Amino acid sequence: MAVPSGPPELARATSATSQYSFESDGMLEHEGSDLEGPGVTANDQIILSASDLRNEQQRLIAEAVECTGVSEDDATLLLRRCKWDADVFNETFFEDAEKMRREAGVSE
Repeated sequence: MAVPSGPPELARATSATSQYSFESDGMLEHEGSDLEGPGVTANDQIILSASDLRNEQQRLIAEAVECTGVSEDDATLLLRRCKWDADVFNETFFEDAEKMRREAGVSE
C-alpha cells in the first residue's frame, strides 16, 4: 500500500452556477485594514465589556430622560423596545409618544 506524499486534495462543493472558494472571497485578507483597537470587527461593530455596555445604557437612558422628560424606568423600557437605538427612540417618541408608550406598555 502506497503512502500519500502530501496532504489530500480538498473537494470543493460547486453548483452549476457557483464555484465559491474561501481563497477568493477576500475574507482572509487583512492587509491595508483600517481597523484599530480591541473589540473592533470588520462590520464596524464594537464588542463592549459588561461594564462598558452598562455605562452606554446609562448614558442613553439619561439622554432619553433629558430629551423627553420620561422617568428612568420608562426610558429604559422604551429604549429596549427600540433596541437601544437613540435615533429610532427619538424619531418614534416625537412622532407619536402616546402610541409608543401604549405599544410598550408604559403608562403616562
